[in-house]
Amino acid sequence: MFVTHSIEEAVHLADRVVVMTGGASHGVPGHVRAIVPVDLPDRDVTSPAFNEVKRQIAELVHTVPAAA
Repeated sequence: MFVTHSIEEAVHLADRVVVMTGGASHGVPGHVRAIVPVDLPDRDVTSPAFNEVKRQIAELVHTVPAAA
């Protein structure tokens, strides 16, 4: 396991990225929001595939989940 706050670093190093949400500052217990697989043939940070995975993760991190 490796913990980072850098989306690019996570995509570059990981086979999957676990996106957490919640926590004390949000008034709810922290929990896993999503597990994003990183199935890239290479880790070229300029490739469209690499940047698509980064975009998916950034969207999960920066949007508020809909209330259930």
